[in-house]
Amino acid sequence: MVGTVAVTGATTPASAGEQPAERTGELPILDAEAAALAAAATETYVGETTARDDWQRAQDRALARAHEQAAERRAAAEEAAERRARQQAAAEAAAAEEAAAAAEQVQTLATATAEAPAPATGGSGSGSAIVDFVRAQLGDAYSMGSTGPGAWDCSGLVQAAYASVGIDLPRTSGEQSVRGTQVSLDALHP
Repeated sequence: MVGTVAVTGATTPASAGEQPAERTGELPILDAEAAALAAAATETYVGETTARDDWQRAQDRALARAHEQAAERRAAAEEAAERRARQQAAAEAAAAEEAAAAAEQVQTLATATAEAPAPATGGSGSGSAIVDFVRAQLGDAYSMGSTGPGAWDCSGLVQAAYASVGIDLPRTSGEQSVRGTQVSLDALHP
């Protein structure tokens, strides 16, 4: 509110002839320019304060979002690590199970071999002698191109088995298959 206030005061005259004087004092009147400046300053202050508050809220939101994202990344990394650990454990369990099955199979074969009846020896003809020769090589290593003793390939073992009964065969399986008398499948018997 802009206005003028008059202040009056009575004084006691020093002499009877003096008239009391009134004194008035005025407060300064704000002109339109000063009022506009004051309003502009207030607006500027409010604007700056609002801008600072908005900026602070934006900073707070950005900081909160950064914390959320970091927590999400940590959780995702932990989940991935747990998933890898579960997969590793499953792979190790599968490998252990496979190894146990293989060991069991080896044990079964070893038991079956140990319990198998001894091959019949002294059968008729050279067929039994060839089979006996081959059985005697059980446990020898396989090595491509080997002709024994101690390591064989398929053709080398066949060649040596037949040689043990005096039959000369060529070295390779292709040549061995066409040597001798051809027998039909219907004519075969144990």
